[in-house]
Amino acid sequence: MSGKENRNQDDKQGKMSSPWKKIAVLVVVVLCIWAYTRWSGKNVEMGNRIDSLFSDKRHENGGAPGEAQSVGRDSKALNGVPQPPSSPDRRDENFRSAPAPFASFTASDAKKTPSDSESLSQDSANGSRSGSDDLPTESATAAPRTALPHRAAERTAVLPPSAAPGHLQERGADSVPPAVLDVGRTLSPVQEDGMVLPAFIRDLAQRMAHSYYPAGSHPNAGKYGISVLTLKGVNVRYGLGFYGFNVPSNNPGTARRAIFSYIMSPAMLDGLYGLYADSLVSELSREAGTVERVVSGRKRPLTSGEKADMFRLYAREARALSATLAVSCEPKARRQLEAYRKALHASAQANSAYAEATMEYEAAKLDGKNIHTALDKKERAGAAYQQATRNQNAIRNDVLRLARQSGRTSALSDETVLYALFWGQRRFQSNRNALECVQTMARILDSLGTRFDKRAEGF
Repeated sequence: MSGKENRNQDDKQGKMSSPWKKIAVLVVVVLCIWAYTRWSGKNVEMGNRIDSLFSDKRHENGGAPGEAQSVGRDSKALNGVPQPPSSPDRRDENFRSAPAPFASFTASDAKKTPSDSESLSQDSANGSRSGSDDLPTESATAAPRTALPHRAAERTAVLPPSAAPGHLQERGADSVPPAVLDVGRTLSPVQEDGMVLPAFIRDLAQRMAHSYYPAGSHPNAGKYGISVLTLKGVNVRYGLGFYGFNVPSNNPGTARRAIFSYIMSPAMLDGLYGLYADSLVSELSREAGTVERVVSGRKRPLTSGEKADMFRLYAREARALSATLAVSCEPKARRQLEAYRKALHASAQANSAYAEATMEYEAAKLDGKNIHTALDKKERAGAAYQQATRNQNAIRNDVLRLARQSGRTSALSDETVLYALFWGQRRFQSNRNALECVQTMARILDSLGTRFDKRAEGF
């Protein structure tokens, strides 16, 4: 056979084998796609179709029925039946390991229109709330939300400034429901807030527990125990040290404004109470187990009765503080507090004038000149100071009489009652919705007292 004939024969064979080469390439491509879809799980429908195709081919070619059934089982696994441990669904792993979104996003939010969602996102970004438009926004005063060393290590969901409290309030202040995403998966309940961290609750519980002294362990503890913790001390600790607050502490004024701008709305206060009330009771119970006191010359832990007495003591103080804040909301009390503030200022000025006149009188005696004039000025300044002090005390008694007439503030000293009243008065001077907020605080403290009493019954 000549060379030309050989080349023609080869060309004919090449043309005959060309379709088979294309089929082979196609089969390889299909197998690659099938392997990829089975491995990644991203296209279940295509995998099912390919499984069905290969199952039919096996039956047509006389393949074993068990092979086709195996493919069918794999298809069912991809369609929802749990897969064996050797081939986990990576999508579920990624979802479970992903950080939790804002926990305030619930099933009801999925029904919002796009405009509602945009409005909600804008409110959250601006840190704005109803009734507090004149307040500095959180973004203008607070530091960026960074994870602090004392934050919980487990996955947590952070309450946004405006959206979360509303959702918490809708479901009641005593319980926080799990967050539900629009994909139908339920996440863990909210565990902490972005501004008021769990560290604040732990620190407060520790201060409360270790400030308690049972009967016989302190000179001022009579038949029942006492607490040396004062409202002023608490305010100074958290108003200057900012323990458990996610704010920069290098500028106390800015930090305080950021905190009050964040929490001063009834919905936020209710939301924080619902989030942390049970934790405070639990932490206080735990810390009570670490307290040791010297009683009758022997250092020992608190007994169950003493722990119950501690909870009842703080319950009485919480209710008394609640009643005091409620009084600060009354118009008459606010007028008397303003009068008392002016009386304090007048008394301080009179005292300064008296001190100055006294120094001038002493200097006149040393010089031997104008002694009678300096003495007369000193006596007149002294009389003015005494009158200012009498006016101050009279107004003070009027304020205390008004605060005590309900009979619910007896657990607090006069100094604590006045301090709480003025604390509430300052809120009225700096917050538009202060009345509703202080009333909410009073209600929350009364509820907290009930919780403490209930816990005392458990010892």
